Amino acid sequence: MPRKKEAPNHGEYYEYKISVGKRLDGSPIRKSFYSKISKQDAKNAAEEWRINEKAHALAGLPLNNDSIRFDEWANLWLEKYKRGRVKDSTFTETYQRPVKKILIPYFGRASISQIKPIDIQDFLEKQAKIYSESTMKKLQLCLNAIFETAIDNDLCYKNPAKKVSYFIANPTKKRRVYSKEQVKDIIRFASSHPNGLPVWIMLELGLRCSEMLGLRWTDIDFKCKTINICRASTAVAHKAAVAPPKSKSSIRTLPVSSTLLRAFKSQINSNTIYIVESTRVKGKPLTPTDYRKRYLKFFKDYTATLSNPDSFTILTPHELRHTCGTLLYDKTHDIYAVSKYLGHANVDITARLYVHDNPEMLRNSLGID
Repeated sequence: MPRKKEAPNHGEYYEYKISVGKRLDGSPIRKSFYSKISKQDAKNAAEEWRINEKAHALAGLPLNNDSIRFDEWANLWLEKYKRGRVKDSTFTETYQRPVKKILIPYFGRASISQIKPIDIQDFLEKQAKIYSESTMKKLQLCLNAIFETAIDNDLCYKNPAKKVSYFIANPTKKRRVYSKEQVKDIIRFASSHPNGLPVWIMLELGLRCSEMLGLRWTDIDFKCKTINICRASTAVAHKAAVAPPKSKSSIRTLPVSSTLLRAFKSQINSNTIYIVESTRVKGKPLTPTDYRKRYLKFFKDYTATLSNPDSFTILTPHELRHTCGTLLYDKTHDIYAVSKYLGHANVDITARLYVHDNPEMLRNSLGID
């Protein structure tokens, strides 16, 4: 006796479901295939879809939007849209590290088309309790770009990160600075310390640590009393990589004081290329991470000379740059000159960092009795 044909299970159609991914809560994302012929026919359509989807994935882009996971698209976005289009150091620090270390572990295998604004909001609020404002800006930058390019490729219809805001639970503290008297004393000590010249350079010229480490002896013009800032040393895959500075405005020529020029002349070394050079690899600069040991050694030695060492705080290299900018602004009240000196991309950055709500500073600047 012939077997009775199975009745359609979805109206007049046969339906066959397969799992094509997972949502943020771990629940499966299901996709249905239909046939008017039989359930086996619907199953065959599903299997054919799986094969085509895998073929498209191997070619660089999956076929079905619902099956594209966040980690798949984020990794593809890094390779297709960022690698080789920005500086290696920028790629590593601004894009690759936030995506690989934070975004992918969180959103991972969630379908990119299923991620909602509330999911992004929840994510950012959690991370804001852990990371600095700088890191949070990178996360939001990457999320926006990932979803915008996903829209361009018809992988989703809206950008869930577009209008999401967050509150920094632990905002970055106001950057600390040394006083004018402290700077004079530190430079005095630096003039005779083997690791003192880099600290002196950052305090007087306000260079970023990466810019200071990128300086070569040939960048100094002793006749014109200037120094060219035209490169930076950063870490790419834990190795020193020399590249242009942070922005076009960071490429600048600065005046150098006669005392610092004398220090350059007394310490210039014809056997080295960089003012601060690696002792392991000749002709190679240090990375900011590698330089840290020398930096801390200098300040530990300096602190030991103080009558009250416990009252002295060792600031970060970037706070030396902030010290320079603050003292220059206190001296000149010329925000445009300070902005150009520090190589800021625009004067708004300088104003935000160095023009503080100080009534006495305003009184002195405006000549109010």
